[in-house]
Amino acid sequence: MPDSYSAFLGTLSRGMRKSMVRTASRAERELGTRLSFRTARVTSVAISRYNGKPSLKWRSIASSALSSRIRAAMRAKTYQRIRGVGFKDNEVTRRFALTASEHGWFRGWLLYVDETPIAYEHGYAYRGTFRWAAGGFDPAFASHRPGMYLIGRVIQELCEDPQISSLDFGLGDADYKRRLGCESRLES
Repeated sequence: MPDSYSAFLGTLSRGMRKSMVRTASRAERELGTRLSFRTARVTSVAISRYNGKPSLKWRSIASSALSSRIRAAMRAKTYQRIRGVGFKDNEVTRRFALTASEHGWFRGWLLYVDETPIAYEHGYAYRGTFRWAAGGFDPAFASHRPGMYLIGRVIQELCEDPQISSLDFGLGDADYKRRLGCESRLES
């Protein structure tokens, strides 16, 4: 991980670098003050019931905005949900979230327009590596590329974090992972 976002952009192809800058500029120009970005580091997680099912309830230093209710509403709209990938609020995820919160590993980000969440990303910081876990965006805002905008903001924040020395985009094949990453491994 470079120590600045501009250094990170310098590692990308010319086309990808322009795309990242253009995406951020366009979203900020068109959405202006309606756009807000929030970060959360979870300090504790509780398992509660929502609609009769176990649900994660996040308590964080910066925000409680990453509650499973918000993510559930977001997930219902994302293409990741249709493909059956991304965040899953299940027993394994809940147990991992409890462990991650106990150790301070969880990090999450939400992008809002007019106080309505339109994109989310979250992952885990462990031993100098940030591992992306899941994310998604509301396709109603697809023309603003909120997913890529948020990924750019997350990478910018991670570049400035002295505790993070590498970034792992996690499992799965995606164009943005190939274009933003510098190496990949095939695992089975």
